[in-house]
Amino acid sequence: ERAFYGTLYATFNEAPEPRDRAEVRKETVKKAWLSAARARRVKRIVLRIDEIQEWGVEELAWLKSVVNELDEYNRMPLMTISVGSEEVEKRARSMAAKHRDDLVGRFYSTIVPVHGLCSVDELLAYFTGFDLSEKYDYPPGTGISYTEFFVPEAYWGGFRFATQAQLAWDTL
Repeated sequence: ERAFYGTLYATFNEAPEPRDRAEVRKETVKKAWLSAARARRVKRIVLRIDEIQEWGVEELAWLKSVVNELDEYNRMPLMTISVGSEEVEKRARSMAAKHRDDLVGRFYSTIVPVHGLCSVDELLAYFTGFDLSEKYDYPPGTGISYTEFFVPEAYWGGFRFATQAQLAWDTL
């Protein structure tokens, strides 16, 4: 667990103190993410996970804990965008077989085969999944899209994640 939180330090270009306990590292990560989000005056954190198929049940459960605490105690939702190899679908099925629907629904809800994101249209298709409650809802069975759930005020004001595809593409 200590090592997992230590890897998250890379998101803010720091190295963990070698002797820090897991809980200290977790709190440091949360504080750094909150500080960065508040400094940028944003209402959500977006975490991109590369090679998610390398993360197992424990790692995703630890990340779920961080996500829940950020939202519950700090009102700062965190959205993950993950990429990985063909193994991603196998990993999702394996977690579902272990009755970890909480993790599958949160981290593997929309699996879109992507071969290096070759165009803005492919990115648009991916982002559109966050906005479509008919196809992908969160929490499961609610009929609420991921976008509406994680950024309700923006969603009600007309924001759709898909509208950000061109900007994201240009930034990549």
